[in-house]
Amino acid sequence: MKSLVAQNPFASEAEVCLESRIERLCWSQQGAALLASTASGELILFDENGSVCHRWTGHDGRIIQIGLSCNNDFVASAGVDTATRLWSLADVGKAVELERAGSVGKLAWSPWSRVLLTSRDQDISLWAQSGALVERLSEHTLPVVDLCWHPVERNIFASCASDGIFVWELGSSKSLYHLNGQGDPTYLRFNRLGSILAYACRDSSVRVWVVGSGIVLQLNGAGEIKSLDWSWGGRWLAICSEYSAYVWKFDDRRFESAQPTKLNGPTAPLTTMAFHPFEHLLACGDQSGAVYVWRTDLGNRTAPVVVARGQSAVTALAWNPFKNQLAVSFYDGSLRFWSSEFK
Repeated sequence: MKSLVAQNPFASEAEVCLESRIERLCWSQQGAALLASTASGELILFDENGSVCHRWTGHDGRIIQIGLSCNNDFVASAGVDTATRLWSLADVGKAVELERAGSVGKLAWSPWSRVLLTSRDQDISLWAQSGALVERLSEHTLPVVDLCWHPVERNIFASCASDGIFVWELGSSKSLYHLNGQGDPTYLRFNRLGSILAYACRDSSVRVWVVGSGIVLQLNGAGEIKSLDWSWGGRWLAICSEYSAYVWKFDDRRFESAQPTKLNGPTAPLTTMAFHPFEHLLACGDQSGAVYVWRTDLGNRTAPVVVARGQSAVTALAWNPFKNQLAVSFYDGSLRFWSSEFK
């Protein structure tokens, strides 16, 4: 592992300092724009060099989820004010309010069409970019706590609630599959082919479901899960709990190792983790401000290849999909754009 205590690679990178801390980051599919949300309810769109393109007030209070449409001309946001809003970047600051729920809503843009998926309490809704309601599904009996599009089969998406995990077919009022809610599922992550679904649970377990089968693998005692993410090829599932980071090896339809492998390096409580969409790069941040990067294509994949250190806790990480560029936000309001070969 390279020693970077004396020479911090962050020192030469682009940096933006804001009055309010950034809590969410999301790159556009083409990597030309970065969407951020702040603790005070602002939305900010940066270009890949860190220059501000648009900045506006989105919600009254913290923003819980953000997303850019696949053609990068619409932004969706959901906040603690229980509103879910749709914004056109052609007329920034003017929103269509889609939902206002009793609980905080969730959202997910389709990766392959201009359709937005949202939740309101126990209902799931699909919206066109115009803000028109396309479809509403109401099979849950308890509030939805996460949403996730299927990555390959365009007519299927999944939702997660305390009464279990549902997989739906668009245009049908009945779900295709229903997995029981053992462990109280919280959020979902599909692998690249959509054949395996990983989900974190409130009982401190991580469970992995081979979709359409009765096969569910379980990792107990993981602690409070901060992040789950799949590698670009779907071979590795990354698990980030408060005090440990793991990778778990899979092939397309089954696990290859019985237990995850613990990653070395972090010593402070962890905050977030993210895989690069198309590279073997995995990044993790902690409360001390350290950012660790591992490569899953190396024989010694448990040791970080590089470490950088900020001045306060890491709040969010996001990889540019078409560059070896990592956006990192910190509790002190700073945002850094870190470019490297990460070797």
